[in-house]
Amino acid sequence: MGERLTITKKFMGTPETIFSDFVVPEKLEHWFFEEDYWTAQANVDLRPGGKYSIEMLTDIGNSFTHDGKFLEVSPRKDRLKFTWGSSLVEESIVTVDFEPSAGGMTMVKITHDNLPNNEMVNVHRRIWEGCLKHLNEYTINPTPFPIYRDPDYNDTPTLKNKDDDFY
Repeated sequence: MGERLTITKKFMGTPETIFSDFVVPEKLEHWFFEEDYWTAQANVDLRPGGKYSIEMLTDIGNSFTHDGKFLEVSPRKDRLKFTWGSSLVEESIVTVDFEPSAGGMTMVKITHDNLPNNEMVNVHRRIWEGCLKHLNEYTINPTPFPIYRDPDYNDTPTLKNKDDDFY
């Protein structure tokens, strides 16, 4: 059966809006990454049996892919259930429930089942917490953000001036 991780957070917006933040690729790409200054690329076929893929791209060129298939897509937009695959775990199950809350908020409950051990529960807690931090920022201010490159990591040769060699 494996281990279970449960995280509950409130977000500004209706359940329908927050649901769409989880399933529309252009929206996912604004928040589904663990660390600040990372980005994401997403593909979603939103239907039971449909596949999704989210690639987290780090500021230094590494990437981490999470993918799987949808097991349940609620027509009321109050629940998603999907498999979760990554380089860390073969296939676990994630259920996301969206419930209206006071003040125009939505309570989101993420239940991540079938994690192999407590270490992976802690790793995935960190991943989900990072992503949900960015989702919160996105729900407050959904404007596009500039891509940041770490100034200490430069993979492009530059010239000191036009007569110098590359360094």
